[in-house]
Amino acid sequence: MNKKFFVVIPYQGTLLNTNKNDSFFSSIFGGSNKKNKFKKEVERFEEQRSQIEQRIAIVQGGLRQIGIRSEKLNTEQAIEAYYSMFNPGENHRNIPDLTKSQ
Repeated sequence: MNKKFFVVIPYQGTLLNTNKNDSFFSSIFGGSNKKNKFKKEVERFEEQRSQIEQRIAIVQGGLRQIGIRSEKLNTEQAIEAYYSMFNPGENHRNIPDLTKSQ
């Protein structure tokens, strides 16, 4: 007997600007350099991404210790899982496969 369970690992990064050098008015009127701002956003994204990856590894390790096999879903698999949960009467979606060449 095979059963599937889904574990959702929530994460909410910091929403506030933690840089003390940026004043309120410079953030409103664009006093900072746009390239520098973009670089900071990329760095923040990568930091948050590594934190969620660490959380996933911890949860997977805990499940592995009690003998449960787990895998991380990619975007398409997650969409299919949510779709099947919210539409239990439909077994499949009628969406054409656009990856096949005609």
